[in-house]
Amino acid sequence: MRRRLVISGGLLAVLGMAPLVAQQPTGSPTGTIRGRVVESATQQPLAGASVTAGTQGALTQADGRYVITGVPAGTGAVRARMLGYSAATQPVSVAGGDTAVVDFALNAQAVGLAAVVVTGYGA
Repeated sequence: MRRRLVISGGLLAVLGMAPLVAQQPTGSPTGTIRGRVVESATQQPLAGASVTAGTQGALTQADGRYVITGVPAGTGAVRARMLGYSAATQPVSVAGGDTAVVDFALNAQAVGLAAVVVTGYGA
């Protein structure tokens, strides 16, 4: 009876560790993407724009600059978006340990808002 408990406990310990092993970093090389987002007509920086590369992302600072770290090495696309501007996508190639520079100039775009009905009750 005691052997079954030891074997079962050992098996549970191995199965319990399996998800932890899968979550550890694989050691694959990563790089960095940096750049600047500006308004195309005036070349003024756009603060608060969202810039994404795969699952990594960043928001632009007051000067329009952004930095995305931990981007897996290889080719992909970088996308910049901001409310009131058309989104832009550019291809990028990131080498492990290197920094790629991707700048964006977004075009202003009218945003249509839907009508909203608000009902209020008072006493």
